[in-house]
Amino acid sequence: MPVTEYAGDLFSVPEGSVLIHSCNCQGSWGGGVAAAFRDKFPTANVIYEDYCLTPDTCHHKKWLVGTTLLIPPQKEDKKKSGSYWIACLMTSLHHGGRVDKPAAILGATQKAMEDLKKKLKVQQQRLGISLEDKLFTIRMNSDLFKVPWTQTKSVLQLSRYDIKVVNNLEIMKAQDVKDVQEVMKAQGTDTTPVTDWDKVLGIGEKAEKTQEGEDGEDGEESNAALTPKSKKRKKSQAESEAGKKKKKKSKKAPEPENTEAG
Repeated sequence: MPVTEYAGDLFSVPEGSVLIHSCNCQGSWGGGVAAAFRDKFPTANVIYEDYCLTPDTCHHKKWLVGTTLLIPPQKEDKKKSGSYWIACLMTSLHHGGRVDKPAAILGATQKAMEDLKKKLKVQQQRLGISLEDKLFTIRMNSDLFKVPWTQTKSVLQLSRYDIKVVNNLEIMKAQDVKDVQEVMKAQGTDTTPVTDWDKVLGIGEKAEKTQEGEDGEDGEESNAALTPKSKKRKKSQAESEAGKKKKKKSKKAPEPENTEAG
């Protein structure tokens, strides 16, 4: 499946989506896009810190590398920034000047994506919803972790997921903006920032197709697709039509007068 790039704001994608970003294993969302996650999702930030810093892991953080912490939408964060799942890919043990080497980060990214795949399936079985077609990220690993984006992109493509990469051109370096625009042109993607994600994702078109599938060949609703409430309404309409026809038949035309001479 493709890794497709867009211009826009990661935090404006449809609610219910999964926002993916790379993290260190020290419990620090201190810089880059991680700082934006910290500010917008403070409750999720606490969960991430606890994941990294609980007594069971405070001296054994190495095992976290290559794992994914999938955080469900949190009540308080919903009020502040909307309802989103947050996938924290633990791709570097350290951060800052001690960040892991690019090769190690790429290896951890691949393992973390495999872990994410397992956790998405668990949520699908538990909640009955699919999150696999709602994956959004930025050019992860390429800023503070200093890994060339093309290399991380190749790793993400191995997951076979359809991942949307959202680039905020307003805060990117000029050379990065130029590169993003060239990639989008090659994809045939509009280079202007996305403001209507429903249109980009074809959500309206999918709804129309779903409705068409629920309609019968003659344009009437298929009984199999009707809810109990709509079935009752349809039955009432049918009875009303039948009553009208019956009433119409009962009004017979008057018989012609007998004009024959007696």
